[in-house]
Amino acid sequence: MSVPQHARNRSAPIRTIAPTLTMLGTMLWCLTLAGCGGSSSPKSDSQQAAVTADILVEYTVRGRVQQLPGDARHPAREFMVRHEEIPEFRASMAPDEQRMGMRSMTMAFPLGEGVSLDGITVGTPIEMMFEATYDGATGRLRGYEVRRLSPLDAGTTLEIAETAPGLP
Repeated sequence: MSVPQHARNRSAPIRTIAPTLTMLGTMLWCLTLAGCGGSSSPKSDSQQAAVTADILVEYTVRGRVQQLPGDARHPAREFMVRHEEIPEFRASMAPDEQRMGMRSMTMAFPLGEGVSLDGITVGTPIEMMFEATYDGATGRLRGYEVRRLSPLDAGTTLEIAETAPGLP
């Protein structure tokens, strides 16, 4: 199923400026030393921390609440959402990882501190922003949590596949 262009623009911009600038500055510094015959002394703890700083990326997606916290299968700060496709989602930030996108599915979302489900019931259409944390050294996804959540009008039409491709 192809997602119309207007649906693809729902994602928030990637928020990686500070860690990226820090990482780039450190990389340029290292390249300058290497090119000028600088010392090969080990990196200080602060330099190592700058190179491996976590990468934080925000994704905004719409969906429908399927289950609220309190079920034995889900922790108290986690709820289930059937969400629209997220074409810009990256499972990894590793340089060799080129795959992007997440199809529409139902998945658990942990709630960040201060995020409330007040006024949200099963079946409520929502828009949420979740923040994904990627390991700065490996690029692997370390975790994610909802940072903002708001209900949508009850009549909101969502572009959600009823079943995953190939499944009954």
